[in-house]
Amino acid sequence: MSRFFFPLFLSISLHLLFAAVPTRADGLYNDYPSWFSPVDSGSVVFGLGHVEMQGEYQDASAVAARISGMINDRSSLRLSMLYPVIRRPDRYVHGFADLLGSSSVRIFGDTLNVNGLFLRADFRIPIGSNVLRPFSFRSSTGGIYPDAGGGIEVRKETVLFRIRGSITHTLVGQKEVEGALTNTDYSMLALLFEFDLNSRISLQTSVFARKSIHGRYRETYLFGLSRRFSQKVRIVLTGGLDSGDEDERLYDSIVSIFFSYAFPAGKKDRNEEAPLVQVPPGPSPNR
Repeated sequence: MSRFFFPLFLSISLHLLFAAVPTRADGLYNDYPSWFSPVDSGSVVFGLGHVEMQGEYQDASAVAARISGMINDRSSLRLSMLYPVIRRPDRYVHGFADLLGSSSVRIFGDTLNVNGLFLRADFRIPIGSNVLRPFSFRSSTGGIYPDAGGGIEVRKETVLFRIRGSITHTLVGQKEVEGALTNTDYSMLALLFEFDLNSRISLQTSVFARKSIHGRYRETYLFGLSRRFSQKVRIVLTGGLDSGDEDERLYDSIVSIFFSYAFPAGKKDRNEEAPLVQVPPGPSPNR
């Protein structure tokens, strides 16, 4: 069965990547390939990857790093940082972009955090330069304020597939309502569906629908192939496109590859905290 699905997946992905219509790029970049961070209650997952984006007015290549892990039994945290190199019409610009992150808290569900309902918070800390837009941005009104968003996330996992979805609303700190790049408060619906071809290979498809308070609308579609080499090592190849209104698109196509490694969190089991002491058998009290 895997011999059939892989060529089909590859052909669809290549068609979507190269069939996109060039448009003007506006808005800010969100790290959609890592929007739904891996769920691993016993490890700290570190990822390192490469992202390529193509558009009519600018192309970008970025090295990306991410880290995610559990804060406690109910809460998790993910951080990601990019170092983009952007081709402008007259020059190249590069540097560290804004810091992106998210956290979740389980409302109810299983203790492994793979099924249930969660509170979700997303944030962007503006530390990058304005010349790196859309990876970082500074409003013309002055001030440096972070983005803060929140909502809910639903997770469902079975033996063969995993489904995750989130609904969030984000308050933008660096607002800009006019000009070539606009940046205003927005709401977003995100869905991820992943199913296994075998014990090591899985396919992913996800969609992100984003609408700003000024009515601008954008959709992003991603398709991924995941290959697990061990319990700790995993590689994910993702391709996708940005669609929606012409003046709201960020890029025409995007390709990313990520290598992740799961480090043990070092959390001891309660039964291992105090070793059992064996008491040598003594004489029976009835004797």
